[in-house]
Amino acid sequence: MGAPSTTRRVCIATLVAVVVALIAYTGLPQASADGAEVVEPLRDTDPAGPRTSARTGPDREGATQEPAEHWAIAIADAGGASGRPEATLSSRPPPSAPATAADEGTRRRGEETFTDAIATSRRDGDRCVAPIVCQGGLPCVATNANVSLDTCDWALPPLAPGIASTARVAMVEVGTNQGPETAKLGLGDREGWYNVAVDPLHREGQILWGEGLATVLVSAAVAPERGAMNFSLASVMSSVSSVKAGRDRARGAQQPAALLPLSEIVEKLVPVAVEARLLLVDAQGFDTAVVLSAGAEQLRRFRYVVIECQELWPDHPKRYSPNSPNCSEAAHRLTTEGGLVFLACMRNIAMSEYNCVFAQQDHPVVSAVGGLATGRAAMSTLQREVQLKRVNPWTMRPSYSIQQLQHLVPDAQDAVDLSTVMCYMYNQPKPPNCPVITRIDALLEEERACKFWAAMCNRPRGGPEPRCRANVVLRCGTAHLASRR
Repeated sequence: MGAPSTTRRVCIATLVAVVVALIAYTGLPQASADGAEVVEPLRDTDPAGPRTSARTGPDREGATQEPAEHWAIAIADAGGASGRPEATLSSRPPPSAPATAADEGTRRRGEETFTDAIATSRRDGDRCVAPIVCQGGLPCVATNANVSLDTCDWALPPLAPGIASTARVAMVEVGTNQGPETAKLGLGDREGWYNVAVDPLHREGQILWGEGLATVLVSAAVAPERGAMNFSLASVMSSVSSVKAGRDRARGAQQPAALLPLSEIVEKLVPVAVEARLLLVDAQGFDTAVVLSAGAEQLRRFRYVVIECQELWPDHPKRYSPNSPNCSEAAHRLTTEGGLVFLACMRNIAMSEYNCVFAQQDHPVVSAVGGLATGRAAMSTLQREVQLKRVNPWTMRPSYSIQQLQHLVPDAQDAVDLSTVMCYMYNQPKPPNCPVITRIDALLEEERACKFWAAMCNRPRGGPEPRCRANVVLRCGTAHLASRR
């Protein structure tokens, strides 16, 4: 073919420039002058350049990615010369070795035992469905395997002796899909630590268990009471799940799953002698109900609770679950009904979506006189340094997220772990780099939400659709609609 025309060369160059700009752009919000409100994004100016995805293990081309970095911190001084904790970063562990034939065999056997348990767990034309539990190197079991066929009853097994004999600290994660956030933390390298993953979708559980991303897997959904329900593979809960689910959406495929309260899971799989360090929930808007289903006795055991929520109006087109509580409502329920204390939030990927962390009343910072106010003031100082470009957050060691959280989370390892699971900007080996927001009333991105809504209301020809316009005017006023012709 002949040389491209000048017009074609210009178009290609423009397209390349747009793609490069999109890749370089990072939606990291920057703190406002008062250290609380998110105002504008930062760009990734990390001199090391773009990094790989956050998922540990082989990528799609088979190359092995580095494992999540262990941000071990030693805090020498609670104040430090700069008004924030002094900390040092440990060296990174060597990259993980490529998967071997033995690893592949283990993965396949894990998936096979999970598949076998599915058939046993479903009885009487799926009118009776029981949870599936997988633990350590043991085969997965249907919890109704030893129950009479005449009943729909089932019983969760206790923590396997091989795990319980050395267990010291547990993390429970509800709504994991294929990749638990707690799998990023390298719990296998910590003596006595383990994670419990809970997810209702069978395909996701099969992959998760086969890849060894959890010490314990409970294939079920969490609800206030026992029961069963069908989960649509086209639902929002599986919108980022497996390729198989994507193929099944067009066929309207459904999958039955057992329901049970979180209290049962914690009571059986986190023995009293084990410390419940973290409860992490991503239930697509129903996180509050999941947390409260733990009951007062079991919920009190967790040092930290992290939920995902959105701070958007119910009728906004980007609100993924209009009937669920927004962040403000979730925080109110967890503090009044759950006895928890709100600490802070970090931005997630969707519009006005956040991961928010709560602590117990006897938390050291919460229980100290003026502890929360002092910590938040110190965080504001650090955030102002970043906003005024006196500090580059991409070069902070330890990371920007960790340095902020250290003012509210006194234990160094906790600050590392919470930053890693809460910050969507974390991907290996780049550190978690999200601003931390400490005010619930600063979560609503009103200007961004209103602009998007107004644009959605406009028809290709003519003015805004009348009903949509009425909703925008109710929430945002007329300014955004009036500016569009």
